[in-house]
Amino acid sequence: MLCTAVSSESRAAAAGCSAWRQLTPRIGWLPSKILKPARALAKPLQTTSSDGPANGDSSSNVSSTSRDARRREKTGSKGEKMAGATPKLKLLCLHGYMQNAEIFRNRLGSMRKALKSRVEFVFVDAPFEAQGLPGSSDEPDEAVQGVQGGRSWWQYTDTGPNGRPSRATAYMGWEVAQSSLLAALREHQPDGLLGFSQGATAAALLLSHLAAKAAEEEADSGTSAASTQEASSYRLKCSILVAGFLPRDPAAAALLQDGGRRNTVPLLFVTGTSDTLVPPESTAKLWECFNPPTVSSYTHGGAHLVPTCSGQFKIAMAAFLENVNGPASHRVPPAPLHAAQQEQEAAAHCRVRDC
Repeated sequence: MLCTAVSSESRAAAAGCSAWRQLTPRIGWLPSKILKPARALAKPLQTTSSDGPANGDSSSNVSSTSRDARRREKTGSKGEKMAGATPKLKLLCLHGYMQNAEIFRNRLGSMRKALKSRVEFVFVDAPFEAQGLPGSSDEPDEAVQGVQGGRSWWQYTDTGPNGRPSRATAYMGWEVAQSSLLAALREHQPDGLLGFSQGATAAALLLSHLAAKAAEEEADSGTSAASTQEASSYRLKCSILVAGFLPRDPAAAALLQDGGRRNTVPLLFVTGTSDTLVPPESTAKLWECFNPPTVSSYTHGGAHLVPTCSGQFKIAMAAFLENVNGPASHRVPPAPLHAAQQEQEAAAHCRVRDC
């Protein structure tokens, strides 16, 4: 009797399976839709509370939580580091006479490499084509490190004694150069200027112009909108002037002297004891035009060049840039210059050879 009952149940089950197989081709999508929730229900439920996992693999959940916490901590510390990082200074670089932007960029390879984490360098061309090489090829002149077809920040109506442009006493076209530099300030929004030789003098003239305009803006509240914008839009943090000189043109020198005393931008003057073209005393005449509390200097033992950015010069540059790029409350004004200080610096600093 038991065997008969089992056989009856087996036959009924087999008949049911057969009927199911006959229905499957017609509603083939149905088993998967039905089985998926069943599989889901077969998994253990995991719930969370303020005290942690209630069931399931608690060790896995804790491990995952720990990893997430470590990831958030790492990301947060990195974000705080990036937020506190000092941004790079952008310097607008003005080349010397008979050079151009590309040549000056190549000449500053050492400095660009040494200060790449601190400074972004932007190079621009002067508006005029240089008028020619000096009359004598065996004497030093502003054409040192220059090329045929180089550029100039102004033109000359005379070439001075012995046909040397560096000795000319009548300049022409500075207004054009000034306009091009103001356009470069608007375009690139630099934090400072870096000029070499004639480019250093051009930077000094530009600083004097901006200082004079700022003084006019402060003194006269009725200044035109254009003048106000020109004076207030270019808030430079610093300027580095290498082998600069006081213009021989009396009118250009007067412009520089008029605005220089009103300058508030920190300045670093760099000069070489072996520079026969622009000797240290010529650079001294230039910095004497500026407000003494804004002036600092570095003297190297090389000739008419930008010294290699290593050793003491790199330290001096880094200190100057850090000072002007730090918080205003932490900035230290440069000490006034004295002849004795210059002699000590010249003796202490490493000599930089022309190469």
